[in-house]
Amino acid sequence: MKKILVVEDNKRIREIITFTLKNKGYSIDEAEDGEKAQELINHTTYDLLILDVMLPGVTGFEIAEHVREKKLNSKILMLSAITQGTSLSDQEMQAKAQVDAFVSKPFKINDLSSTVDSLLQSS
Repeated sequence: MKKILVVEDNKRIREIITFTLKNKGYSIDEAEDGEKAQELINHTTYDLLILDVMLPGVTGFEIAEHVREKKLNSKILMLSAITQGTSLSDQEMQAKAQVDAFVSKPFKINDLSSTVDSLLQSS
């Protein structure tokens, strides 16, 4: 069973993602902030991290950097609304953040779920 960590400070979004992915058979842990996420990452091996960019304390970018520095094999899917109103595309943000996928908010849960499936099939 593939293990996923969902890191999202918006409780409703986190619940929807968790519910959807659990129903697909994934094992899910949750964190509402960057500090809790880093603690979980330091003690558990995850196949995929779903990270919101804007988190209280430690940001999604900082968590991604931490994962890459530690050379963990977790795939990273970044969630963010920050490309709206900027000149950066999702692909540019993905490259800048060194993540495996980048999904802009608002997103359709089916699209997010398909992205998760794709990332985990390739691991």
